[in-house]
Amino acid sequence: MGYLCKNLRPNVLILRITMLALVSSLLVSCSGTAKEKEPVTLRVMATDEYSFHASPSTADFAAQFTDITLEPAIFDDRFAASYAETEKAIAQLMPDVIRVPPGLYRKLAEEGKLVDLDALIRKDHYPIDKMVPSLIDYTRAQGDGRLYGIPGWFNSKALYYNKDLFNRYQIPYPEDQMTWEDVILLAQRFPEGEGEEESYGFHTSGYLYGEGVFILVMAETMDLSYLDTDGNQVTINNDEWRQLFETALSGIRSGKVVIQAELAPEKFVAGKAAMNVSYPFMAQKLDNPEYDQERLKDRVMFDWGIVTAPVNPKSPENGGWEVEMIYAINSNSANVEAAWEYIKFIKSEDRSSPGESIWAAQMQEIGGRSLEPFYKLPPKMHKREYPTVPGTFHEELPMIIQKHFAAIVGDEISVDDALNAIEEEAQLLLYQTKAEQQ
Repeated sequence: MGYLCKNLRPNVLILRITMLALVSSLLVSCSGTAKEKEPVTLRVMATDEYSFHASPSTADFAAQFTDITLEPAIFDDRFAASYAETEKAIAQLMPDVIRVPPGLYRKLAEEGKLVDLDALIRKDHYPIDKMVPSLIDYTRAQGDGRLYGIPGWFNSKALYYNKDLFNRYQIPYPEDQMTWEDVILLAQRFPEGEGEEESYGFHTSGYLYGEGVFILVMAETMDLSYLDTDGNQVTINNDEWRQLFETALSGIRSGKVVIQAELAPEKFVAGKAAMNVSYPFMAQKLDNPEYDQERLKDRVMFDWGIVTAPVNPKSPENGGWEVEMIYAINSNSANVEAAWEYIKFIKSEDRSSPGESIWAAQMQEIGGRSLEPFYKLPPKMHKREYPTVPGTFHEELPMIIQKHFAAIVGDEISVDDALNAIEEEAQLLLYQTKAEQQ
């Protein structure tokens, strides 16, 4: 290099150095331009400001995607908002990322209001095949074969049982595809106990409004509706509902079936109850003695198993689980790529927990017990939904049922009279809530 420099005239050397610097500058400039992204404000549907900003996902996404500013589009849908309310909120709030229940997801997809994700999935080689297959099959079915959203989470329960108690009293273990009547009859085979020998056949806690909610859970399993197809008439005073009430009543009156409104104490976790229907997180409580130690002070470790949750006797081959919410992209969004990055991020495998995940690898087992009972049977494809019925009606109905069921248990009223009273009061509530919505 020194030899060349010595043999070049000064002006030529200076010219070449200047041109080299200019080209280098242009290359750096072009490279920087290619990497820079325009800042984006992404509006995301959220229940409330606090939970949105307090969520670790919000902060973590902002740290990783510095060019995208998240902004919540607040819509409180905790109490089964109607289609009309949700569609109105979407039109007014104009969110880029939409979070809706399956029924409305299906309707929005049919109307062309959601972005078809299949092209984005192919472009990014997104590992959709590693998700729980039945979840994706369900979501595609709701979109008539196309995928317009990613399932947020699914509501699935299983029947847990205490093997030690079943062995002690030489009672056969529960099996897959039992009905609620089967479970309640099995629970009544356990003897009564007091003090250290306290025991129950079936015990569950955290059921706000107690038996009122439990009866609606049983009804949903049995595909019993409390409204007509148009959502205008309450339909509880009939033979099917009468049989359901009688089944629940037999268990409650026996003292072997306990539906507790309060979260604590959890008799099943304490080893005092033979059966419990719950979500995958119950497996964490049973397997890990350090899980929620402060609240679960009465926990004991015992041998346990899982089978499918109770099924509808008319269609035992179908499960009762369902997708609660689906994340999708508004077809009117100008920020489709950013919205897709957000959905991929919040539903990524490393942000999911074993037993509570849409990813198949995280739904295999906990504590050596297979989690297959949670998704073994196909999901409920078409959950009964009532687009015109206000969420407040669904929220207050359990209180009406609980009041009259308690009167039945106390021998203050017959089942027939209770069903008649529930139907009348619920019908009045339906009129009132619809009038308030207009």
